[in-house]
Amino acid sequence: MKKILIFFLTSIIIYSSCKDKVTTTCYSIINNSDHKIALKMFNAGNIIDSLFLIKNDFKDYHYSYRGKGEPMPFFFGDSIDVVYDDTIAIIHTRLNLQLPSKNLLLMEDFSGGEIGDYEYKYEFIFTETDYNEALEHQ
Repeated sequence: MKKILIFFLTSIIIYSSCKDKVTTTCYSIINNSDHKIALKMFNAGNIIDSLFLIKNDFKDYHYSYRGKGEPMPFFFGDSIDVVYDDTIAIIHTRLNLQLPSKNLLLMEDFSGGEIGDYEYKYEFIFTETDYNEALEHQ
């Protein structure tokens, strides 16, 4: 009986040490502008998610997956319609890289990076400058 118990305990320890670690990524979308913001997220013309942020509000998105590698993207769709105060809109797309100057669909427009082994933290901050850019392109 003692040999069986030792065998099972050893098997559990070996199994536990062989499992892949989990990589976690947190994306924070922060509204530091003086305007309320609505995000409508699209893929192939269909709305697949939406987010509403009042002034000084934020939303965190958490993703986890086994193994080590590059962080998963914040969003897998093809475009995001950013609407300020229900009237001023600008579209973020993967294809049109001219507008806006900060694009919610491009990782290089997020600040942050690796904060520990298998752990990433990124932030995208909407500011008054982003609102003014949307206003200029109406």
